[in-house]
Amino acid sequence: MGLERLNVLFFLINAAGLLPYRMILDKRNKRFERFDIAWWHPVTWWFVVVLIIQLIYTPYITVVTVMLEISKSNEKESIIYVMAMVLWLVCYGIVKLIPVILLFRVGKLITVLTDLKKVDQILKKIPDKRCNSRQRTVVGFLCIISMIVTWHISSRGRMLLHLETKEEINFISLLDYLCDFITLLQFATWLLLIHLTYYSIAHRIAILEYFIADEQAPIHRGKKMITVVPFKTMSIEPDPDGQLSVRLQKFDNVFDRLAKTCNQLKCVFSFPALIILITSFLSCTINIFLLLRNFIQPESASQNNALHYFVILTSQIAMALIIIQSADSPAQEVKRLRSKFLRLSTKNIASIDEAKCAAILLALSEERVQLSAGGLMPIGKELLPSLTATVITYLVILLQNAIHKKANQDKGTANRF
Repeated sequence: MGLERLNVLFFLINAAGLLPYRMILDKRNKRFERFDIAWWHPVTWWFVVVLIIQLIYTPYITVVTVMLEISKSNEKESIIYVMAMVLWLVCYGIVKLIPVILLFRVGKLITVLTDLKKVDQILKKIPDKRCNSRQRTVVGFLCIISMIVTWHISSRGRMLLHLETKEEINFISLLDYLCDFITLLQFATWLLLIHLTYYSIAHRIAILEYFIADEQAPIHRGKKMITVVPFKTMSIEPDPDGQLSVRLQKFDNVFDRLAKTCNQLKCVFSFPALIILITSFLSCTINIFLLLRNFIQPESASQNNALHYFVILTSQIAMALIIIQSADSPAQEVKRLRSKFLRLSTKNIASIDEAKCAAILLALSEERVQLSAGGLMPIGKELLPSLTATVITYLVILLQNAIHKKANQDKGTANRF
């Protein structure tokens, strides 16, 4: 369960040039030792190269795309569509720069991850602490590569089909492809980092059940076995040796550390999460509109890009769901843990331990571990209905404008004849 299970993730982070820090493992037992940065190490130099590419390429391509969209849409599109499209392109450019924004908080992130080592020292004697961080990293990496390849095929396939000569595929085009691939890989790796960070915290919260359950009984969390007793048999028995007080104290200490860790992570991930949710909202609205516009204006050029719009739509939905599910997972574990505490029978224990149980129950709050979007609203599954309703509302506005403009064009054409 230790941080050494994130070694595959940090290998991917170093390969993508996301962070200059390397994970150092103890050579004897292969356990996590520390995070290290060496100025003359190839990882650091690769990080600097990728950072320069990010700072030059992303603003440049964002400005060019915005100007191109404005020039193409001055007469053909409604002002509402143009404003939404420009806002989405700007937000998407900021999203691609999120790995750069992370640099301003990288020290806090490394400190937070290192502090988890202290939690692991308390939990190291708990049996059946199965954690599938490595499997999730591998699956996530395969999904990242699939998404990036599909994205480029859909966005550049039509462009390649319209090239008159193969000489047009020059060095500049290949360089543009490489830079875009690196920026997308960095951002997708950042999403994987936030997912596995919150997954690691949620896993540690889940196994806190051990301190209030029978050591010999099995506890199931989903399909994965951790440590458990069924709800009906859970009870706290008299404890003449004082072991219950020790277990409750460890429970309180571990949860308090994890809550402080989540509070520190808010400083790292809160603002980027807000930008991602705004970008996903705009992207979903615009791309659903572009797909539906084929039925309103069949002659529109958007029908030639239907595959590209669909790929963008699915990737943006997946991006938002990753943020929401990752940020919500510790809160769900706290909610489940609190429900178990409420089912406990404490009538036979000492009054001091009973008071301790009551204090722990009050401390088990989802707000202590839940990520917020820029401090404006908590991120969780409860956010999905409101986001969906907002997308539908703005989509209806765009469709009404498109239908009204189509009717005016048809009326003008009829008047000329």
